[in-house]
Amino acid sequence: MGGYGSGQRFGYVKSLIEDSYKLSMKPLKENIKRVDLSGVSFYGDLQWSIAGRKVADISYRILKDGGEISIWLIYLIKSRALDLSCPVPIQTTAPPFGGRRYWFTCPLVLNGRSCQRRVGMLFLPPGGNYFGCRHCHDLTYTSCRESHKWDAFDRSIGLDPTLHKLLAKGSMKLPKTFRELEKLWKLSLALNQQLADC
Repeated sequence: MGGYGSGQRFGYVKSLIEDSYKLSMKPLKENIKRVDLSGVSFYGDLQWSIAGRKVADISYRILKDGGEISIWLIYLIKSRALDLSCPVPIQTTAPPFGGRRYWFTCPLVLNGRSCQRRVGMLFLPPGGNYFGCRHCHDLTYTSCRESHKWDAFDRSIGLDPTLHKLLAKGSMKLPKTFRELEKLWKLSLALNQQLADC
């Protein structure tokens, strides 16, 4: 699952989570809680900074209508001169130890289906217009992209990719079962054969 090249279909490469704007529930939960208890709307702003320089900001409004809480995200994408407003419903769950936990409900619609996934973080990737979950935006982590980058090379020279991973991590462990011992023995035979052919 995942790995270097995952999602590379006909030249397609997944965007990275690290390159996206992230909207976490953490800085918003106290204000959401306040609106949930009082029913009075709340306005606020959030900023994203890189090396102390403001690169983006977003305004938001938290509303409670009946029993439903939602947050309206208001932001400007300067590179494309888009002024956007996006409602995001808020879900609540009751943890076993008491209280309430707040979640975003992914507002995106893909292939005619509303996502409605309960998430703690929303993302706006480069080139995107609306905040949504990482599944809808098809985002991946850098570590996932790089975790299998040597697999194709290992297979091309006849090695099992797991040997490269064990050696790279420096976590070669003694086998505990006969099956593990047999696998290690086959890997070492393959490696020795490759070294002899060089």
